[in-house]
Amino acid sequence: MTKAEHLGCRCSECPLRDADGPVLPSPSPDRTFTVVGDYPSIKAQSSGLPFTGSGGELARRAFRRADSNMRSATLHYAVMCRPP
Repeated sequence: MTKAEHLGCRCSECPLRDADGPVLPSPSPDRTFTVVGDYPSIKAQSSGLPFTGSGGELARRAFRRADSNMRSATLHYAVMCRPP
């Protein structure tokens, strides 16, 4: 079983199965927040890390304004593969 399947993904049944692969959640042991984005950016898809594109920059600014940081959050996407 792959890590994506362990998280409940059914990649073989998904219309996005030909995508570059899922961008899996980035859990934080010190989680205070969970941030859920819609789907990975091109940059996140290519790096495999969530919130590395412009949405991640926006989230980092919001966390700084709240006197926090992204390390206190689990980062996740509602759709783990980038739609075509």
